[in-house]
Amino acid sequence: MTTIVAMNTPALVIDHLHVARGECVVLTGVDLRVDTGERAWIAGPNGAGKTTLLDAISGAVDTTRGTIRLHGRRIERASIAARAREGLGRSFQAARLFPSATVREQLTLARQPHSLGLRTLPVDAQIDPWAARLGLTEWLDTPADRLGQAQRKLIDLAIALVAKPRVLLLDEPSAGLTRDEARRMYDWLHHATTSVTCILVEHDATLAQRFTRRTYALNEGRLTLMRTQNA
Repeated sequence: MTTIVAMNTPALVIDHLHVARGECVVLTGVDLRVDTGERAWIAGPNGAGKTTLLDAISGAVDTTRGTIRLHGRRIERASIAARAREGLGRSFQAARLFPSATVREQLTLARQPHSLGLRTLPVDAQIDPWAARLGLTEWLDTPADRLGQAQRKLIDLAIALVAKPRVLLLDEPSAGLTRDEARRMYDWLHHATTSVTCILVEHDATLAQRFTRRTYALNEGRLTLMRTQNA
């Protein structure tokens, strides 16, 4: 069921979030507010808990304490699928694609999450025009295992976007790319997410600061606001 959201409701609000793995506390008392349409960068050293924070928001790991609200609705106990239905999308450091499936099949499957499998996918008339808008037409009938690293990253991001998320979690989009590939990918991402709230984890500070308005630093499990600039 789709939640009706007031215009002044923030896209994501996290209050006093804790995550522990066994006896190891990974996140402690994390507070975060991301407004609708905003792009926020989560910076921090390796091992600081950045991916764990995205995992907690998306439901991939359990939280110990705290609340997560997506457009005003509490989701910290919701399943991954339920969060996706509420408008939460996610990309990954390593593209998660079916090696032998074509790009068309993977995008169609992303739009039809309850399909029984690749062999039962319905014809989706929206895939071709949608792919054209994102510049993916030339790869539509190419299996994923024939794509280069940069192409695979774009397809992974396209899969996250094809379900039209309201909030998108981006985990190291430039990982494994050359500098030029990363710049082109961010140009593509900038245009593809004009109406999407984005929370970015990225090691390249130059790319991240050009893409986002606010910067948060995560270190030793704690989150601190470091930068805010005018939109």
